Amino acid sequence: MPPKKMKMAKEDIEEIKYRTGKWLKEEEDTLKANAREYLLIHNLTLPDIFKLANKDRKPFYKHCSQNINRKYTNVYKKALRMFDEKNHLGHYTEQEIKTLKKLEATVKDENKWKAIGEKMGRSANSVRDRATKIGAEVKKNKRKRKWTEKEKERFRIAFEKHGKEWQTVSE
Repeated sequence: MPPKKMKMAKEDIEEIKYRTGKWLKEEEDTLKANAREYLLIHNLTLPDIFKLANKDRKPFYKHCSQNINRKYTNVYKKALRMFDEKNHLGHYTEQEIKTLKKLEATVKDENKWKAIGEKMGRSANSVRDRATKIGAEVKKNKRKRKWTEKEKERFRIAFEKHGKEWQTVSE
């Protein structure tokens, strides 16, 4: 017979406060030390870790998170950025940016960034971050120019017709 679940009042549960924001040097040093320790214990190298499927890397990330007062997902993301060799390939060339834009528009995979990363020889994080940066640059450039008279008139007519229904007005 399974044990009874105990109900606890919210005031009886102590909330854990995790650090957020910029990583301290001490945290990064602890993360590196934990990673080295795991690799030594299991006789692995970093490239060996990143050849494993994501689910098989979980013990590595768990070990890396020891003695670091951050959520597991934060440690996971930081470790990916620090240790995945495909994250440190340097600046994107113009050709790579064109390829990234093309692949982003055409790849319809469940793991889109992983698929694009594999095709480009870069990490999923790297291509996702670069695509986000490209998108932000495009949006920034679009906002810089002034509205044409035709655009102003279209907006005025739509606003008069739909009022503050911004989704409808924007269409």
